[in-house]
Amino acid sequence: MLVFLIGFMGSGKTTAGKMAAEMLGFSFIDLDHFIEEKYKKTINEIFSLEGENHFRLLEQEAIQELPKDRNLLIATGGGFPSHENNMEWLNENGETIYLKAHRGTLFSRLLHVKKNRPLIRDLSDVGLMEFIMNVLPGREIYYEKAKHRVETMNEKPMVLSAKIADLISKNSKK
Repeated sequence: MLVFLIGFMGSGKTTAGKMAAEMLGFSFIDLDHFIEEKYKKTINEIFSLEGENHFRLLEQEAIQELPKDRNLLIATGGGFPSHENNMEWLNENGETIYLKAHRGTLFSRLLHVKKNRPLIRDLSDVGLMEFIMNVLPGREIYYEKAKHRVETMNEKPMVLSAKIADLISKNSKK
């Protein structure tokens, strides 16, 4: 079973995803980390040296390489579902869960880690909020196509991961 966590950066895909995978006995893969290990470059380096379009191609290649013969919980990059036909591919190849976070929650989570994220690393605090307000609506069009949705609110990772694990457990029995 393949389960894809989608949502905006800062929605909890990696943090809660790791915990949910452990609860379920699934393997966990963060697509960004997978790409970094495979290409021996950070996401920041890939963006700086080769640009966002090249990174999006690497994302598509990487997701197709993932093993489909075991239980995997995969955290995609926040922009992945909104490029090419990626959202359709995700829905055709596994269960998709949209981790929906409020804009204010995203802002507070991203404020202190933006230096690690190429699309927001050089933004001021106001610029970060404007980025979220401008980019999120366009991505939500794709995120809303997910088979399932989990509202993240301001929950602690353990609560969010339990919701994800419960949802996956229920859907694996169907």
